[in-house]
Amino acid sequence: MLMDPGTAAEPASRITHELEGSPKLAAVVTGTVDCPGGGGHAWVLSDLESLLETGAPLAG
Repeated sequence: MLMDPGTAAEPASRITHELEGSPKLAAVVTGTVDCPGGGGHAWVLSDLESLLETGAPLAG
């Protein structure tokens, strides 16, 4: 996730339940980080759904 310098500095990872060595990304993926919209896979998938249905992403 390049939107945050902290997560951008972490090594690349696969989308699995294993995010060892990437604590900031793990927090975003699980939705435990305090960020607008809540974070987590549900947040990303909801935005993707909006993009596919309307041609525009959710307002950020």
